[in-house]
Amino acid sequence: AKLPPEALSERSRLIMTYAMCGFAHFGSLGIMIGGMGGILQSASRTMMVRHTDPENATQNFGLFGLSGRATAFMAPALIALVTTLSGSARIGVSPLILLFLIGLFLLRWVQPKGDQKRM
Repeated sequence: AKLPPEALSERSRLIMTYAMCGFAHFGSLGIMIGGMGGILQSASRTMMVRHTDPENATQNFGLFGLSGRATAFMAPALIALVTTLSGSARIGVSPLILLFLIGLFLLRWVQPKGDQKRM
């Protein structure tokens, strides 16, 4: 059914537009990030095998796991800090961009084939 233009207020139209368009984009972004997270985890373990010395594999994977757990608090802590300081949730999410850029910069020194001399 078609509504007359005066049936909805400007605010109601804005909320409906966000609900129909914005949430769909937000939801699809969440699905994409969640799907890529699983792929990233398995790929990082495969790459870790290429960079690990076979004699110290247990120690290296232990350090790999510990570093992942130790840094898992960093993004939520930065988001909370920036949100509190700025008073805006939109600005509060901006540290994620910085963290992604730092990760992208650090990837320059990672050799995908590994840095071991294989026989």
